[in-house]
Amino acid sequence: GDDVARFWSKVDKDGPLAGVSTLAAGKGVCWLWTDTPGTRGYGAFSYGEGDQRRTLRAHQYAYELLVGPIPEGLEIDHLCRVHNCINPGHLEAVTHRENILRGEGLAAQAARQTHCLNGHPFSGDNLRIDAKGHRHCRICVYEAGLRRTERERVRA
Repeated sequence: GDDVARFWSKVDKDGPLAGVSTLAAGKGVCWLWTDTPGTRGYGAFSYGEGDQRRTLRAHQYAYELLVGPIPEGLEIDHLCRVHNCINPGHLEAVTHRENILRGEGLAAQAARQTHCLNGHPFSGDNLRIDAKGHRHCRICVYEAGLRRTERERVRA
């Protein structure tokens, strides 16, 4: 109806190629939301009448319109990493964890690390995972313990 036509009037299907991310490579150009960007560059779209009026982020509306309902407990990840893209080929329903780990934030960067800051591998017998799920290098933890013991010995 009118909401759908209004929605598409705010979309530019001639956006840039989605080559920024390998996840979206080969999936065509971004469809850019051209209306005023909302929080963190995501578009927002309000639709419906009266008590039934609802607002979604533009990419969520596009996903629901072209793919189907967003499954419970999942959120929409932009494979192209372009926040105002609404191309359903660039959108995927994933867990919050998966969405975060695919990004460029500190948590994602840390999760992709294969070695500690001193170059020791985060693998095999050298990997220790604490109760909070953080990874630690056993060699570095052991060496830090030796240094602490030596400092305490010198003070005594």
